Amino acid sequence: MRCSSLTKLGGNCETVQVMAIRGSCYRESEKDVKIEVTKVYHESLESWWYAIVRGGVTGYESVRCDKIIDRDKGWWACAGTKGRWDSLFVPLESLRIIVKELR
Repeated sequence: MRCSSLTKLGGNCETVQVMAIRGSCYRESEKDVKIEVTKVYHESLESWWYAIVRGGVTGYESVRCDKIIDRDKGWWACAGTKGRWDSLFVPLESLRIIVKELR
């Protein structure tokens, strides 16, 4: 998702970089990656969302802000599909940074 798309949705493209864990869809391996997250207001859904704008797997990873705060282990931004999509997990420490920085 690009900044031009986000501003149409009410985002201001203020971002925060955090660490995530990307799992390979082809082999059983993981690596730490940097992702960039922003906060967007979706008018049609009447709610605020965190969206990954860089480093995501599909380009559409997002979660409602009020749902991310309740998580106690982390956020599976993409569960992954063997042979097709890598998985992407955002650990609790990174979620705390996102919530703090993008109030």
